[in-house]
Amino acid sequence: MKILGSILVILYTGLMLFAICREKSKSMSSVLIGTGCLSALAYTALNVACSKNYIAVLVIGMLCISAGTLINGIMQKNIHIHHHIIRFIIEAIITVICWLSR
Repeated sequence: MKILGSILVILYTGLMLFAICREKSKSMSSVLIGTGCLSALAYTALNVACSKNYIAVLVIGMLCISAGTLINGIMQKNIHIHHHIIRFIIEAIITVICWLSR
């Protein structure tokens, strides 16, 4: 479970980092998403290196990613609620898998 959680976090943050790298103009939402990605990757590094589970770091990272994507939608005046609900469910599943792997 620990390996599965780490792989899912790496894939999810990689996808989000790829998305912000593709943007032509960087904004505050990109910074927030990037901060969340770095926080989630820090969780993965701490989870592999230490025996203690730092789930709070992952939760903060996921919240930053969600907030950044929501702000991005608001700034572009193009909010897709279903997209954000699906993103939240995926983030919750990844977080629960990582929490259970402690």
